[in-house]
Amino acid sequence: MLYVRVENNVVRSGKRILLLLGEVVEGYEPIVFREGKFHINGPMHSPCAVLRVTAYGATALARF
Repeated sequence: MLYVRVENNVVRSGKRILLLLGEVVEGYEPIVFREGKFHINGPMHSPCAVLRVTAYGATALARF
């Protein structure tokens, strides 16, 4: 199981950065972290590709 923590819009597993949260461009923030869970910020973002994911994050998702 992969354990992650979110601090200052940075998603980490251990020392590795998996994903950067926050606005990609003004008004476009496809993934948010609220109340201990990740959420797609609006149905229009659900088919969008994940942005600002690192190679570590992509590898973790592929293994999942």
